[in-house]
Amino acid sequence: MVSVKETKEGTIIKVYVKPKSKRFSIKFENNEIIVHCTEPAIKGRANREIEKKLSKIFKVKAIILSGHASRHKYILIKGLSFEKVKCRFKI
Repeated sequence: MVSVKETKEGTIIKVYVKPKSKRFSIKFENNEIIVHCTEPAIKGRANREIEKKLSKIFKVKAIILSGHASRHKYILIKGLSFEKVKCRFKI
C-alpha cells in the first residue's frame, strides 16, 4: 500500500527519490511512489526540484517534511485532501 496520510494541513506522501534521471517523472513500483528527478543530490538541488515540480503538479505548496538527506522522503501537499491527491496520482 502506498504510504499516504491526511492531516489538517494537507496530505503527507512517502516517496523514494532517484536523482540524476533523464527527466522528471513519478511512477509507482512495488506499492511505492518513485520520484525520478533530473538534479543531483548535491546541496539540496534534488529537494528543491521535487518541491518545485510537485507544487506545480498540484497547484499548491509541496514541502519536504523529513528525509532531506535521504532518498526516502515525507512530503506535505498543503491544503489538499487525500482524495484529491489520490485522483491526481491515480493511486
